[in-house]
Amino acid sequence: MLKVKHSLNEYFNVKLTLKSDSTKRSAKFALDKYSIFCDKYHKSTPDKIISEIQNNEEALDILQQFVNWYSVQKTQQGEKPSSRTVRIVFHIIRKYFRYMGIKIHSEDVKDDMELPTVLKKDKHGVKLEEIIKILENVSFRKKCLYLAQISSGMRIGELLQLRKKDLDLNNKRIIVHIPAENTKKRKGRITFFSKEFDKLYRFKINKMNDDQLLFTNNPRVRDAVNNETQNIQYVCNKVGLKNITTHSFRAYFITKMMRHDRNLSFMLTGQDGYLMEYDRLDEDEKLEKYIEFEGDLLIFEAKPESEEIKDMKDQVYHLTNNVKLLLMNREQDEKEMQELRAQISKK
Repeated sequence: MLKVKHSLNEYFNVKLTLKSDSTKRSAKFALDKYSIFCDKYHKSTPDKIISEIQNNEEALDILQQFVNWYSVQKTQQGEKPSSRTVRIVFHIIRKYFRYMGIKIHSEDVKDDMELPTVLKKDKHGVKLEEIIKILENVSFRKKCLYLAQISSGMRIGELLQLRKKDLDLNNKRIIVHIPAENTKKRKGRITFFSKEFDKLYRFKINKMNDDQLLFTNNPRVRDAVNNETQNIQYVCNKVGLKNITTHSFRAYFITKMMRHDRNLSFMLTGQDGYLMEYDRLDEDEKLEKYIEFEGDLLIFEAKPESEEIKDMKDQVYHLTNNVKLLLMNREQDEKEMQELRAQISKK
């Protein structure tokens, strides 16, 4: 039987060959950090350390040493890695150990290792007024990009890989066919762009060739995503907004859609839901449901009322309450008058 010699290089070049570019980048990052640790902490290499490990206890000790070391290393920005990053890197190294023949079970990690706790903070739900403020301070292309994300629920990476050939322009709304290779879970799906986006950007789309990217000229998706991440931070700083990212626009779509149809939200955004395999809508049914709920996804057509209109509505509300109170008092007066008349007639 042919025996393949396992090593760190083989793990990366063979085991991860069919993985996505994102997975490969994460693995390389983690394995590079582990290699630095092995050199600085043990004056050795990852493969040599693996060959010297006698049992799982020694493996857990090495992994704990690495976690402790990596948790205090500073990034180029002078900050320590987040707890979430440390845990992700640890689990990647754990997979490398498994490939090398050392299986670390979840129970061992839970019982015998100390990993940093990931603190979960409440995430800011972006408001309509904030979205309008952002859209009014960006270029035409970025305005269209953000409206596309708000109305479709797509990830920014999916949008930046979208080409004209992925669109069906011959329906009530633009239908987006997201290729499986562009999605996080490698599963193709459809979603829609709103009529608001259509009115704004269709003339641009009509001028494109079928293979042209819709929202960027950069074919390197990672660079394009990084650029948009920086762009949204820049504009938010400019207009005095905090805790808003491009993912906030996707979250806005999910929040609005889930209030109407939870499963439709899962279908359009590529998320997993309970018994989703049994809830199957065809393209036309999805489109009709989308149009039914589309009003909640419109931005400029749903612009907030002016302060003057709000004041007038408040006045109407208070006047209505005063009228109700007067009517109640009148009814009470009439009731008392009837009782008084009844007493007089008895005498």
